Amino acid sequence: MEPQDLLPASYKGALFFVSTAAIDGGRKDAKKEFVDSDLQVIEDLGLRQRVFALTGTVAPRRDAAGLVIQSYQDVRDGLLRALESGGPGILIHPFLGRLEQIVARTYSLRESTTQLGDSPIDITFEVSNSDGLPQAEEDVLGSVLAAQDSVSTAVGADVADRFSVTAAFTGNFRDALDKLDSFVGAVQSATQPAAIEASELDEFSREVADFSETIASLVSSPQDLSDSVVGLFNTMDGLYATPEATLGAFERLFDYGEDDLPFTQDTAGRIERQRNRSLLNDDVQSLALSHAYAQASQVDFTTEEAIDEAAGRLEDQYQRIEDRGTTDAAVLEELRQQRVTVAGFFDAQKDLKPKTITVRTSPTSTRLLAYRYYGSSELGDVIGELNGFQQSAYVEGDVLILTE
Repeated sequence: MEPQDLLPASYKGALFFVSTAAIDGGRKDAKKEFVDSDLQVIEDLGLRQRVFALTGTVAPRRDAAGLVIQSYQDVRDGLLRALESGGPGILIHPFLGRLEQIVARTYSLRESTTQLGDSPIDITFEVSNSDGLPQAEEDVLGSVLAAQDSVSTAVGADVADRFSVTAAFTGNFRDALDKLDSFVGAVQSATQPAAIEASELDEFSREVADFSETIASLVSSPQDLSDSVVGLFNTMDGLYATPEATLGAFERLFDYGEDDLPFTQDTAGRIERQRNRSLLNDDVQSLALSHAYAQASQVDFTTEEAIDEAAGRLEDQYQRIEDRGTTDAAVLEELRQQRVTVAGFFDAQKDLKPKTITVRTSPTSTRLLAYRYYGSSELGDVIGELNGFQQSAYVEGDVLILTE
């Protein structure tokens, strides 16, 4: 293994950099010694749960050109939120790959005024499953995130190069202001404040307000507009505690601009106005899909059907962007590469997930239903979680159950 082969570390989607990694494991045992004898017996008590100790740093995320795409504070806050969220999640281990059912036990972050933006951190993870052996598999998250950065870079270049407002074209400046106002409104509608922690919501609200207050200057500076649009999407990555919630926010931006009212393009000014609208629509939808790909790759889907459902929504959006035929070629090519990588991830995941069927039942409880199909009531809670039942003592109608 070469240094370039190491995987980017993350936990529940939150990235950090790892310098050293240690594993503590083995067998549980009890040593029994006999009085007045040289003999002893080591009694095997089963497998000892593995403990993963990672030492690394928290630092800003940068793109291939070295530009900061996620600030140190956002990276730090997102990681701490993931480590403190409770329950098992997915750990991308730099040496072992994707490990499921991993719980964060303890962490120690040390910040110093002499090392601002580069803070050492120690984290201890343990397995939470029945056999103590996580299943490592080929990691694609690093490739998906790298592809997301490439899409963002391509979108940024597209906005900076092609967005323009000619002062002599009456009404175009006002139309561009209105278009960016609609973008801010779409971002606010896509994010659900009730699911966001107060500290993150305050910071996000300030960034949205800053964008709104500078719209007039952004219209006059395509490069600043490019940086601000891409930056707002990067901020959305760290808003929620779970990738499922973040995925939903990006999906709610899939139809941005679809309600634009058409108008006749019979003058150079109108042609420019439509070009700016289409450019922003295409690039916002492309960014939303790219970030959705990255979040979907971090979701621990319960079943094969759940994977197919998410994959179908993402594929529908990709086809809509491709079929429209107005998206910048460089942006579309980067999206295409990310799409292929995510499709491979979904296929690999489906082989590891149980399948379900739908059964129709008269009023009963999930525990009785589990006993009927599995011969044991212990999987009643699993049926309840699979169907999203708020209570499991009384269910009826169509119910999903696991077939394997």
